[in-house]
Amino acid sequence: MSEVKSKTGYEIRTEILGMAQGLLTEKHRNRFQVWEQTAERDKETGRVLDTNAPAFPDETDIIALAEKMYEFVNKK
Repeated sequence: MSEVKSKTGYEIRTEILGMAQGLLTEKHRNRFQVWEQTAERDKETGRVLDTNAPAFPDETDIIALAEKMYEFVNKK
């Protein structure tokens, strides 16, 4: 019979941090695709003229989402 090992708090937080990063990266990818497909382009070169591309999530965004997710996990 296999033994079930409980995860430590560090392991759980690391997993949640990875999940938050993955969620925000996927959200950015979707927003970027929409922006790229709808952005105004130069008629001759096809170059994108709109410089307001969605910003890639930084560590602050990732940590904020991870903390929110961790709070949810800790609710009783």
